[in-house]
Amino acid sequence: MSAEFQWIEEWPAPGICRLAQSRVEAEGTGGGQSPSRPCTIWLLVHANEAALIEAPFASEDAAPILERIRSQLEERRLWVKFFSATHLHRGHATGLASVAQAFPRATFVYPESWLVHRRALGLGGGPVGALDPLFDRGLAFSYGSVMEFDLAGEPVAFIRAPYHSPTDQLVVFRGVAIAPDWQLPRAQGERVEKAQAPEQEKRAAMRRVLDFCRGYQIHSYLPAHGDGPLEAGFAERVQTALDSLRQKD
Repeated sequence: MSAEFQWIEEWPAPGICRLAQSRVEAEGTGGGQSPSRPCTIWLLVHANEAALIEAPFASEDAAPILERIRSQLEERRLWVKFFSATHLHRGHATGLASVAQAFPRATFVYPESWLVHRRALGLGGGPVGALDPLFDRGLAFSYGSVMEFDLAGEPVAFIRAPYHSPTDQLVVFRGVAIAPDWQLPRAQGERVEKAQAPEQEKRAAMRRVLDFCRGYQIHSYLPAHGDGPLEAGFAERVQTALDSLRQKD
């Protein structure tokens, strides 16, 4: 695999930075390169603490990307407190092990379900078992359904929410959700092609997210690839998705 890297550093919402983008290319079955859609590396910041969400670069190409990230954070005196990805597809999680090496004091946060699905990268061109060492390191924290961390006292929530894939999780910060390639319907009955998790898990995920929204307002969301604008009406779109799933019963 190989990766192309582009520095962006845009702030679509306070404390949330589109830091960079990387396009991972995997060798196809015919021996050629199969390009993927560019994916964003997100930086969440509050006070002097930060989190990195997504690692969309091939491990062998990670060094220059991570060196620039590390240099920028050191210049701003920011400490990477934890890191994760929205789901275990190669365009989002291929470089997680490299992030752990670059930031050895950062905690790897993940839903417990990833222990079952952690070899999913092998299906998309990534090395089978490449993430195994992450789960055994001392600075790793797993959760069941919902977990809240913080950056210098500012809450960051992780919500296990299979929809696009069985490994999906939402990362919520300052009322904004970073969503794992979700294509939420705008109207009941609208067909959504990228909703490939098992039906029962999708229903449970939508209910879990809506329960969370009753106690914490998610006013907008960002696509995990980071190539779209901040979108409003998150809870309403999730409710529409759940209603559409119920119509299939």
